[in-house]
Amino acid sequence: TVGVMTSEGNRDISLKEYMEYTDEFGVDSYVTLNDEVPLTIGKRRGKQSVLRNEKWLKEQLETAKNKEGIIANIQVTENQQLLQDQLDLINQNASKLLGVNVSGLHLGESPKQREELLTTIFEAIPENLVRFVTGPNSPSEVLDSIRLGADVTVCSYPFLLAEKAYCSW
Repeated sequence: TVGVMTSEGNRDISLKEYMEYTDEFGVDSYVTLNDEVPLTIGKRRGKQSVLRNEKWLKEQLETAKNKEGIIANIQVTENQQLLQDQLDLINQNASKLLGVNVSGLHLGESPKQREELLTTIFEAIPENLVRFVTGPNSPSEVLDSIRLGADVTVCSYPFLLAEKAYCSW
């Protein structure tokens, strides 16, 4: 099972339930389940996260009714073999995917590490896949992600600014 944040708090659901929800709601696209951790998490825990994400992606590719709308998660890692294994899985299934979401960045790594990882990932996946980056926390981080090849960024800073009644032009 995985923990899902809801308006009432966390709730554990199974992969089967998640897939049933995507079918029931008739979504056009959805992101595969993700165990997002920062690069600094440690080798053992980082490897577990990558392997869990791969497992979930494989299961969702096998069971999804709407295979055209799958956005696959890649968990960043400094372990080159684990990163390459994820990229190989993405490339082997590229025809079944809408895009790729890069998770685990903007969580304390250096800008240099982030740039190297995004460059490696974006250069390795087919150009027709939509590239998502989760977590930019400032306008400069959003622009850097776009400069490196992201098509979409998923970030919370606009909401944080609105909550504080900030305005920018």
